[in-house]
Amino acid sequence: MSKPIAAPGSGIDSPSNEQNLFPTVMTNNIKAISSAHQAVTSPQIDLDGMDFFSAGEKSPVATEAPKADASKSSTGSQGSSFGAALLSRAQLAGGDSKDSKPDALKLRKPKLLVLRGERIDVQYTVYPGKNYIGRTDEKPVDIDLENQEPADRIWSSRQHAMINFENGQITIEDLGSLNGTFVNRNRINPNEPKLIQENDVVQIGTVQLKLILA
Repeated sequence: MSKPIAAPGSGIDSPSNEQNLFPTVMTNNIKAISSAHQAVTSPQIDLDGMDFFSAGEKSPVATEAPKADASKSSTGSQGSSFGAALLSRAQLAGGDSKDSKPDALKLRKPKLLVLRGERIDVQYTVYPGKNYIGRTDEKPVDIDLENQEPADRIWSSRQHAMINFENGQITIEDLGSLNGTFVNRNRINPNEPKLIQENDVVQIGTVQLKLILA
């Protein structure tokens, strides 16, 4: 018995057409499965996000912290510099009363200027160390007032007082004289050094001497 012959367009394929159709269907199915697998395992990458950093843009987190630190350090350094400038100006303006006098004495030579005596305007240099004041006798003196008092009114002792010039300061000490030693008209205690400064007036016997810095 012979097989019927399919009419063209009837949908019945010949054995040769069925063999050709199977590989095509399988290939399409494999492509569909592969595409679905790639869609699940390979999510879409945000290229715009990558380009944002690769284009040289700076992260806001990375830039804000250094700016804040730089601002603080700059402000702190300016504040400390400003405070140091104010302190320096205050020191220059006010000065230190304790150090200014010794510095002045180091640069200038102290002397005793005779205001009252037989030889007015004579100047006696005050040397570093101890300077004994009185009248020359068995014990020598550094500032001799022998010719400063009239013969009938000699009130100064042989070693009347001692002036000490040390560490930028000048002190005077009465050595137990009979008539005493005066500073600015005030009698000082014997054997107790008293600090004297520029323009102070010392009286020994009848002689008055003013401390000057030449």
